[in-house]
Amino acid sequence: MDAFPGIEPFDGLGQLRPDQLASLYDQRKSVTAVQFQFAEVVDRAFALQDMTSFAEILQHYDAPLPWVPAAVKRWLEEQPDAVSGLGKLERLALDAMRVGCETPVEVFASVAKNDTHPQYWGDTTLWGKLNALAYRDPPLIRIEGPGGKLPQWGGSIDDRAYRLHLV
Repeated sequence: MDAFPGIEPFDGLGQLRPDQLASLYDQRKSVTAVQFQFAEVVDRAFALQDMTSFAEILQHYDAPLPWVPAAVKRWLEEQPDAVSGLGKLERLALDAMRVGCETPVEVFASVAKNDTHPQYWGDTTLWGKLNALAYRDPPLIRIEGPGGKLPQWGGSIDDRAYRLHLV
């Protein structure tokens, strides 16, 4: 599923309210044998971290599970690069801070604007990446606020309580 009426851009089911998700129930389809076999290939590639298999998956322009090649591509982009040791989400967050974003919500908005769709992350993932940037050795950012790190779970964040600073 790559679209839902009234939601632009559509990144996935996680954007839907319960009633919107429930409205899709009658459109469900059984998984085919070909889709299941393709899923096994993808699962094996991830289990073995097999870069050759990942490259083959990326070449499936008519994949039985059409969103998988894009998801694999984005996952590969998230792996630490050889130069900085950072993944794409971390680089985008630092770029946001370099142009003046100082709060978690500002960084989130900037990263969302500059990342490609579909996006396979949300606030919890980004907060984890920001926390990791603050706690690496040496730290790349400093988080000013309760506990010195962003909350990973537990609902909304009080954006006024936190400031992010490049180190």
